[in-house]
Amino acid sequence: MTAYGQVVTDASLLKGIVKLRDLVQKMKEERATHAAITNDTLYGAVAFHDMLAKEGLVPIQGLEVAVQTEEEERPTSLYVYADGDEGFQSLLKLSSAANVRSERSLPIRWLAPYVRSCAVIYPVRAFQPIRPSIVEALKSGSDRFVFGLHTYDVSIDPSVEERAREAGEQEQVDVIAYRDIRYIAPKERAAYDVATAIRHNCSFDELGDQRLPYEAHSLSFDEWKEQWEDETYVERTHTFFERLSPVTTFERSPHMPTFPMDEGNAASRLKTMCEQRLRSIGKWTPPYEQRLHKEWTTITNMGFEHYFLIVADFMDAAREKGIMTGPGRGSSASSLVAYALGITEVDPLEHGLLFERFLNEQRVTLPDIDIDFEDRRRSEVIDYVVETYGVQHVAQIGTFGTLSFRAVLRNVLRIFDYEKREIDTMIEELAQTKQSSVRQALVRSPRLKDRMKEDETFLRAMHAATVLEGIPRNVSTHAAGVVISDEPLVQRVPLQKGTDGPFVTQWAMGDVEQVGLLKMDFLGLRNLTILRRMYDTIRYEEGTTLNLQTIPLDDDDTLRIFREADTLGIFQFESPGMRRALKEIAPTNFSHIVVANALYRPGPMANIPTFARRKRGEENVRWIDPSVASILGETYGIIVYQEQIMQMAQTVARFSFAEADLLRRSISKKDHETMEREKRHFVEAAIDNGYERAVAEQLFHWIGEFAAYGFPKSHAVAYSLISYQLAYCKAHYPAHFYAAQLTYASSEQFPSFLREMKERSIPLLRPSIRESRYAFTVEKGNVRVGLKQIKGLPRDFYRAWSNVRKQGVTVRSVAELTEALSDTKLTDHALEALVYSGALDDFNIPREQLLDVVDVELTHERFGRFGQLKRPAVTNEMSAVEKVERERELLGFYISEHPIEMLRKSESFYNVPIAQWQTPNRRVKEALVHITNVKEIRTKRGEKMAFVTFQDESGEIEGTVFPTLYRHLSFTIEKGFAVIEGKVNERRGRWQIVVDALRPYQKE
Repeated sequence: MTAYGQVVTDASLLKGIVKLRDLVQKMKEERATHAAITNDTLYGAVAFHDMLAKEGLVPIQGLEVAVQTEEEERPTSLYVYADGDEGFQSLLKLSSAANVRSERSLPIRWLAPYVRSCAVIYPVRAFQPIRPSIVEALKSGSDRFVFGLHTYDVSIDPSVEERAREAGEQEQVDVIAYRDIRYIAPKERAAYDVATAIRHNCSFDELGDQRLPYEAHSLSFDEWKEQWEDETYVERTHTFFERLSPVTTFERSPHMPTFPMDEGNAASRLKTMCEQRLRSIGKWTPPYEQRLHKEWTTITNMGFEHYFLIVADFMDAAREKGIMTGPGRGSSASSLVAYALGITEVDPLEHGLLFERFLNEQRVTLPDIDIDFEDRRRSEVIDYVVETYGVQHVAQIGTFGTLSFRAVLRNVLRIFDYEKREIDTMIEELAQTKQSSVRQALVRSPRLKDRMKEDETFLRAMHAATVLEGIPRNVSTHAAGVVISDEPLVQRVPLQKGTDGPFVTQWAMGDVEQVGLLKMDFLGLRNLTILRRMYDTIRYEEGTTLNLQTIPLDDDDTLRIFREADTLGIFQFESPGMRRALKEIAPTNFSHIVVANALYRPGPMANIPTFARRKRGEENVRWIDPSVASILGETYGIIVYQEQIMQMAQTVARFSFAEADLLRRSISKKDHETMEREKRHFVEAAIDNGYERAVAEQLFHWIGEFAAYGFPKSHAVAYSLISYQLAYCKAHYPAHFYAAQLTYASSEQFPSFLREMKERSIPLLRPSIRESRYAFTVEKGNVRVGLKQIKGLPRDFYRAWSNVRKQGVTVRSVAELTEALSDTKLTDHALEALVYSGALDDFNIPREQLLDVVDVELTHERFGRFGQLKRPAVTNEMSAVEKVERERELLGFYISEHPIEMLRKSESFYNVPIAQWQTPNRRVKEALVHITNVKEIRTKRGEKMAFVTFQDESGEIEGTVFPTLYRHLSFTIEKGFAVIEGKVNERRGRWQIVVDALRPYQKE
């Protein structure tokens, strides 16, 4: 029998490339029963355990640990193995202790306490003596330790074996053989070397000493014996691993955190808090009282009362800090308890939401309350949780980035020294095959397939890419996931140092939940940050405190925004396809907005025309049975929501809502056996309830059709509230809306927002050294550009300038500006940015002269005034186009006037702006545009073509220049002004123009 005792899996972040499926296959071929994972973290431990256990093999949890002794600078590596569940507890602590330290090694004094219930292999190495301090620590801490011999060490220095024998006799411990396994087959050695080069960020030829000096593939039992003259070593190896007890802690019951309370119990506190809140808002009526009692009973029976109190507590803390929170997310918005505690802002009774969609006792899963916060302040809420529950009890969840299709190609080709342009071309060619793996793509790409025959380096690169594709490359912090536990987290999950903030788990989300820890999602939502900005500027400029939670949901001005699809900047309603859907649906109430949100997805969007026709009365609603009319009335007979499926099951088959939720879940999984069972259950129950069999079967078939893509109404309502709030601000406070949007907009979004402002006659004021704040602000209905928008102006300049303002200093000239700021803040670069962006136009000096004036003033400020300052002579005046071009370079957009507008005034061109080209098959002739980006690629046949971004004052559109036109152009397409002709179409939700003719603009 063979035991693989030192397997470094692909979870080790390129230190090993052993894939678990390959390991299992190899073990079965060799009739091996035991394998041990020995990464230098516990990455991949859960998957390793699950995969081997599922195949009837024995997974052994191990860890390679670096121990720092006082005798030498270089740490000593040990292999530590868990002997049963207690031993795995030691591994959790051991791995965490090493990985929360920047040194990544363990002080010798920590070794003994951290190897309790563990077996240890102390490798005897040619380059390192046996350290007595390590031996003593192992004797006092470990249940069992042995000395280990590796073939490589023995072969380069035969005295190593003798040294190990003597130490074993002296300490009365065994000496065994061990084998470092970092890849399965010898042919994978080259791919492993490539992985090493990627890890060290060097080329393949630069690996040098980083290259592993020995072979590290797996061996058969016969190969093991051939490695050693004394077979006793190998036999002891098998005995060592066979004596280890398996770890069983990977399937643990849920462990809920505890809310800290001085007195009372959590259940009664939860109930009291909910009652008080509902009374305070005038909603303590029989329906609310009954619903609250039902939810409270379920929550407490399932032991989740502490969880709700914890979430309510950090939500209250966020609001106290002035952090905007979302109205709800996912199915938690269907809970009245969550609403009463202020966790959500959605009244589930008003919107017909079902608690059982979120939580019920027949579906024993952990509750999942995901919370949205302003993205820029999310970390403050996590900091509060850490302060409240302790740094040992809170961690963010780790996540692993992999060498995906494009990533593995880019990395592998890079380390073989291919040029970036060539790499991009090869990746695009493989991507165009539409295959899911590198291996499949190569088969479908004849040109690259031929290249592998002609280019040996490319062949090696592609072989490595097929081996390495999909393996983890790096670990980072999950964008949202946080775990809280009332016991130290290290008792259940290994930890590591976070980039900035709390510890991070060494396991990904699924593994963390598998061991019983409750995951919470703290999500950062940019739209909440934008809403907060609107709220603040409205309060500052208008003196009005806007309560977004109480705005009327039947406001016609707001609904008109949706009816007219005027939804630029409106969360979830901006895409061209969604705008067309809105125009078709023409929402006249909030419910229609929610329906549009839920229907606009692949599959259900086919029902949008039907919904719209029925809403307009152009098509009659046909009911399979009158009993479902009240359930589907708001959606005109179309099943849109998962909650409707549950209600139909309850009405037709008398299912409890808990049973109905199980039906919905089972159908959505499309498991044939489960569906047949559920169908029999539903149909027989419906017959017992008085329905004809044919009707019951038809209803079940109908439910089955829609269950696959039914959307949770709770989520649609909650997120539509954010959309509605943004639209309300756009309708009633448009300047504040655009100021906030521009503050956080990307460069691609700017032209569209500026165009809408122009259409609404909302002036955009240039940046001003006197008037501008950091971000975009509102001045008497106008929007003022913030100083943060000026490229090259450092943030510490604004801080210094803000301090000057706070002191009440008024700057009326360049001289006063230079006096107010030190030359460390008012650098030449900052001055040039201020001048050409227009921020110093306040001083009424032409921009051409301003730099000279400022330079003189700075000289006087630094060295004293020696005579009267003379205003410099007027230099060559900047042209209007030069002026706005400099503005665009510094601000990212044209503020005075777009140069296209200027040119159109003097010459006759196609005057329909790009924003109005959005009509299928529209012909565009002699259109004057500004080229802002050019991307040249090669087709499968190796022909050149280009994707070109065209812009005017109204927006941008991507143009495609196919090879037929591209090869006949007598010039290189570059940024600048051009005249084009072509045909407009929509592709993948974006408008584009296929260019038929293109020439550079030349002023006649």
